[in-house]
Amino acid sequence: MNRRRFLQTSGVLVPAILGADDKSGNKLPVVGSGTHTYEVQHDWGELPAGLRYGNTHGVVEDSQGRIYAAALGGAGGKGAPYLMMPQPPGTQAPGAVTTVTVTAGTDEAAKGKEGQAPAPVPAQTSSFNRPAPQIPAFPMSQFPQGRGSLIQILPDNTVETIWNSNNESIFGLAVRGNHIFFSTDANGRIFDLVPSPDGQKLTLLTETRESLASRLLLSGPDLYVATSNIAKLFRLGANLGREGTYESPVKDTKFISRWGVLAWRADVPAAASLEFYTRAGNSERPDQTWSDWAGPYRDAAGSVIQSPAARYLQWKVALRAGSGAGLALNEVTASYLNQNLPPQIRSLNVNTSGERTSTVGASSLSSAPTPTVTVSVGPPPPSPVGLPTKTQTTLSWQADDPNGDQLVYAIYVQAADEQEWHLLKDKLHQTSYTVEANALADGKYVARLVASDEEANPPQSARSAELVSAPFWVDNTPPQVRILKQEVGPSGVLVQFQAEDATSPLRGAETATDGQEWVELLSDDGIVDSRQETFTVRLDKLDPGEHVVALRAFDTAGNAGLGKAVIRLPAVAAPRR
Repeated sequence: MNRRRFLQTSGVLVPAILGADDKSGNKLPVVGSGTHTYEVQHDWGELPAGLRYGNTHGVVEDSQGRIYAAALGGAGGKGAPYLMMPQPPGTQAPGAVTTVTVTAGTDEAAKGKEGQAPAPVPAQTSSFNRPAPQIPAFPMSQFPQGRGSLIQILPDNTVETIWNSNNESIFGLAVRGNHIFFSTDANGRIFDLVPSPDGQKLTLLTETRESLASRLLLSGPDLYVATSNIAKLFRLGANLGREGTYESPVKDTKFISRWGVLAWRADVPAAASLEFYTRAGNSERPDQTWSDWAGPYRDAAGSVIQSPAARYLQWKVALRAGSGAGLALNEVTASYLNQNLPPQIRSLNVNTSGERTSTVGASSLSSAPTPTVTVSVGPPPPSPVGLPTKTQTTLSWQADDPNGDQLVYAIYVQAADEQEWHLLKDKLHQTSYTVEANALADGKYVARLVASDEEANPPQSARSAELVSAPFWVDNTPPQVRILKQEVGPSGVLVQFQAEDATSPLRGAETATDGQEWVELLSDDGIVDSRQETFTVRLDKLDPGEHVVALRAFDTAGNAGLGKAVIRLPAVAAPRR
């Protein structure tokens, strides 16, 4: 018996045979009875190129000789790790469905109150005040993780994957004409797939709301669905029902949002009707903290959503068929407006020659940490060649907007002897600004950065944030250097200088003799850190004649002040004989 004949004869028992546990080689399973018995030979066939052996949950063959296999596994796949375990309430289905056709079922038990979805299996759900109950472990088999795939094998042995998902696994299979029915473990969903060279048409028929729809069986015009946890048997009739409901996936708007209108496009025959309902909440899955269903909404052009402001929104539709063709819902649109949050200024830095002050900010939300201010002083500036050039003051910052709005900035400054902020520059879109040299008078300043999303929002909803820098000095005047004393003695030359700056502390000093290289010089107290410092230069082994001893002192802003002392050493008289 060839492989295809075996599949045709075995029918729906094939999935159970392929899942036999005895692979030790000591005793091979035998199925069937009478003259139709079959011995299972594991790994008897060689798969076509591109496929490998894995868990196969179902195999069917259509009238054209095409084989369809429900497979679990695949490189990079992520299946359900506990397929026999109950899934959390509200688990959402994957995004693999490209077309959704809403078809009402015939199960009378699925009909609830008017406009209400079929009630799920009663279960306690978590809320802000009561933790969710613990579901005890269920001692059933666990399947390896993998990706659910529906594989098509044509009579010429060409292979194609016609459906796959990284979020749910495929189990039951059934075929009628060119329609392939399959079930998954995501709320026990049942799909109808029609393969086509122009693209697959995928229809979600229903959700059984059980953790796993394991088997499908066609009997006449009806489709039977076996589920587990809880074990149930459903019957889906071929005829369209008169009423039905459909619930959308939960929409995450990322922030608290105000709702606009709900609108839709649909083909509604005579005497048929659509009614929409919405609910909202701040948890990812609907629970007791969510609002009740609001509605009904009947205006397809747009009805104002009555649900309260929240982060998440879900809608459902109640469908009532008329006397003609079935309903077709093509598109649903829910508009919303995010809560506008203020910008967040992360840091504000002021950079001048030799010093860098930094203010680290945070979100202005109440849960954010308090901004911290740090001041760090850099090393003395390098020795310039000739007269030093004035270094400009540069402000730089980091800021962003939680809503992704374009930000505009303004910079204000305030001197130590001033009481009000004065605008330095506004309408900035870049994240740095350089103050022109000599634009500010000498003195101690602080800067205030204001970030606003006013260009992306109406004036009444625009938000802003601000951050004040650490103090910094604007110093355009170099230090003054004068000679305190100079002495020439038997042991050498001593010159004492005093350097003083009117605005900012001194940061370094250098000395040179007779135009030679500049050498770093410490102050008499050992550290150069005050607005006034004294420096002593001691020299020996100087030749007779005139010598120039220079001192160059630098302030925090990088200005250099220069002073000099002229020393004359007399010639030593030759000894008499």
